[in-house]
Amino acid sequence: NNNKKIILYERVSTKMAKILMLVFAAILSVTLFGQEPIAKGGIIDLKNVNLNAETIKLRGEWKFFPNRYVNIENINIDKEFIIVKQPQYWQNIEYMGRKLHPVGYGTFVLNIEGLKPNTLYGISNDAVMSAYEMFANGKKIMEVGRVGKSKKEYDPGIQPKVGKIISNSDNITMVIYISNFDYPKAGMWESIEIGAYEIIEKKDQIRNMVEIFAF
Repeated sequence: NNNKKIILYERVSTKMAKILMLVFAAILSVTLFGQEPIAKGGIIDLKNVNLNAETIKLRGEWKFFPNRYVNIENINIDKEFIIVKQPQYWQNIEYMGRKLHPVGYGTFVLNIEGLKPNTLYGISNDAVMSAYEMFANGKKIMEVGRVGKSKKEYDPGIQPKVGKIISNSDNITMVIYISNFDYPKAGMWESIEIGAYEIIEKKDQIRNMVEIFAF
């Protein structure tokens, strides 16, 4: 039994070492070749990024529709939004002269440009308070809990997730519906990441392994 445990530990350790090397290479490439791009005005341009070698945090200026679930078909023509920096709790966001209350709901939008058509990408989302649905070009790619416009309509949830995206063109419109009626903090409090699905998946495996060894 002890020998089996040792062999299993060695296999897990070897796999984890390989994954760590891949992730380290991705981090090093960002350090050597420049800073990560940052979203401006609800758009982030990734044309100068090799997403097969690194992952990018979708941070910067997103569009935000407070207390509204905007129909995805109208998302690029509806102008009733404000520009907010992400990640941050939305109670730090000022709207109509005052800071938002953590209880409520809303729609976040980011246009991602410079992608390669017909390529499989991964999206990693570790922290959204508290229920959300995420769409890419109108297709739902992940959800946690159930969003709603009241406490009765929604179910909360906090869970790291990985989703898949295949873009038919060089751009993706990402839409996230979020609602919170339970927690004192709301919104995206860590950056969502995008990269080649293989890299995103491996980073997720590292997190799961760390959690297993931690407990």
